[in-house]
Amino acid sequence: MLLLLLLLLLLLLLLLLLMTTDRRELLLVSLLLLVGLLLLLLLRVIRVLRQTDTWWRVLLLGMRMSGSDASA
Repeated sequence: MLLLLLLLLLLLLLLLLLMTTDRRELLLVSLLLLVGLLLLLLLRVIRVLRQTDTWWRVLLLGMRMSGSDASA
């Protein structure tokens, strides 16, 4: 489902590339599509983590890893 949505967004971006001549408008639309796709991916990850009973361990591990990356 997510792959199908990604392909649909890429087709829409290609169509906009063919239709528009304003590069700033194309950049804005592609950034909005990318942000939307990342939000959908984040919601899917949250849904999967909520279904497992150890979602808080994964969250703590991610916070610990991001903290060690920031200090390095």
